[in-house]
Amino acid sequence: MEIKSCPFCGQEAVLNVQEFSFGYKRFEVYCTSCLVAKSNYDSSLSAINAWNHRRGKMNIAVDETGVWKSLTDIEKLGATAFIFKKISEHGRESGSFRFLIYTRLGFDTDAYSVLLESGGLDISNNLVIPPKED
Repeated sequence: MEIKSCPFCGQEAVLNVQEFSFGYKRFEVYCTSCLVAKSNYDSSLSAINAWNHRRGKMNIAVDETGVWKSLTDIEKLGATAFIFKKISEHGRESGSFRFLIYTRLGFDTDAYSVLLESGGLDISNNLVIPPKED
């Protein structure tokens, strides 16, 4: 089955097989340029099919300022406190940009390019926060 090019950056995507003990295998397709991936599939066919049918770059026509202004002060405070907490954890404990957005912030893979373009990778790569003192 043909692997389509990356729906985010248009570059080549490839199949990767991870082999574990006892013949256990996991399959993923990833972009050789921006490294976005569809991972953890039982077969190459499942991984390729998932990759080939992803939505690609999110077409979000949202005015961030407008969205922000529509929130109440309590909503703004809650959102900001949550983001600050997660970014501080990320700075103290480290991790990749993907770990920040998928695990710490809970986004799915389709959010990758939107958050990348908004400066998220710069934050992730340049963030160093000293450990909390007890």
